[in-house]
Amino acid sequence: MQAVVEGRITGDVTIETLASGKTVANVRIAENKVYRDDKGARQTKTNFHTVKVWNQVASALSRVAAKGDLVKFRVTVTPHSYLNERKAEVINELKLNANRFKLVRQARANQNN
Repeated sequence: MQAVVEGRITGDVTIETLASGKTVANVRIAENKVYRDDKGARQTKTNFHTVKVWNQVASALSRVAAKGDLVKFRVTVTPHSYLNERKAEVINELKLNANRFKLVRQARANQNN
């Protein structure tokens, strides 16, 4: 499944080269969802996502994006489940792999770099 996620980068973009020679960047983003509750009051819920970005796109992201920047990713969403043996529970998560990104807005502190 394809999706678009947009959020602010919450920390450093980490990049590594795997044994296979592929490059991967991991970036954590905070995505704010604004909605009205049942009383009509405006509410904001923040969801955090880890996005994996691959190869040349990873290199480009690490060069231009920094903490606080607003970034939009086109991702492939893959459901993943695993057993947390310590708590004896199944953890369900969504893996987000990006093949494109757009820097929507740089944080003020990064604009002079």
